[in-house]
Amino acid sequence: MNCVTHNEVAAVATCQNCSVGLCKECIDKGLKNDNKPLCKNCSLTQLEQILKELEVASRNIDIRKIVWTIIFIVGGISILYGLYITERDNVFYVIIGLLIWALAGITDLFKMLGGAQSSQDTETAVRNAIRKEKGQDDIIGHSIGYFIGYFIIALGRGLFFPIFYFKLMFFSGKKEIQNQILETQKLKEELESY
Repeated sequence: MNCVTHNEVAAVATCQNCSVGLCKECIDKGLKNDNKPLCKNCSLTQLEQILKELEVASRNIDIRKIVWTIIFIVGGISILYGLYITERDNVFYVIIGLLIWALAGITDLFKMLGGAQSSQDTETAVRNAIRKEKGQDDIIGHSIGYFIGYFIIALGRGLFFPIFYFKLMFFSGKKEIQNQILETQKLKEELESY
């Protein structure tokens, strides 16, 4: 079998995904998945997927910054109104402001719960099914308990929301994601050129 890209050269390996022949040069220039070589087309497909995921992550950071800025401003206005603008100390507005700040933690909870079900591995799913069948574990009860516990933590996190907010604004990792996008695009261009 000869290399799929360099037809005159004998293949020394095959692509992990599509099983086409690859020469030494193609192995060196292409990507590897679990230390197994990928052909040029499969490498480009994988790089496209990586680019899409990085762009989604970058957009999610932007959306989170916008949402958290709105939460920060509205909660801050409520707290300032309760502390300084009302004629008497009005704790009600301070509590409302802290609850508004806790919304940021609650939005993270819903995002985490949505991803937890999709990323649950097979072994955990089988273990939970066996426990449920034997009556050893109340999975729904644990989910509700987990939700209530995280909800309480999110409310407490409202007290420290300004710290989390400034951490997101200044140390969000968006620059690292942008650098990864540039490196991935450069690697894709190199692959396309050979």
